[in-house]
Amino acid sequence: FEFVQRPREMLQLMFPPRHNFAAYMNFFGREDLTVPRSWYAGFQCPGIVNDMVYVSPGAPFNLWSAQNKLIRWLKKLKRWSPNASTPQSLGYCADQWAMAMFLGEWTSGTCQPLSTK
Repeated sequence: FEFVQRPREMLQLMFPPRHNFAAYMNFFGREDLTVPRSWYAGFQCPGIVNDMVYVSPGAPFNLWSAQNKLIRWLKKLKRWSPNASTPQSLGYCADQWAMAMFLGEWTSGTCQPLSTK
């Protein structure tokens, strides 16, 4: 990554290191975006873009859990479209939605978005 200025906020979140913590870039104007609670009631990292994520040291990732969330999302999307007049592709934001659920679970909800200011 190339930063225009020193990434103070990110460095403050990274140090001192926390166990199972994540900080991430989020959707500007849609910071509260989550998988609907009626479909997934677990912890989430709201508004995650997934283009830039810092993950601290911690427990090993559960690959089965990550794959399961991605597969569940793809199967759900195949049956649902947020806007019937504009059908979404099968992979519509699949990495963001799966990562919002997976990192939310891994961090027990302590993940934190970077500010959009």
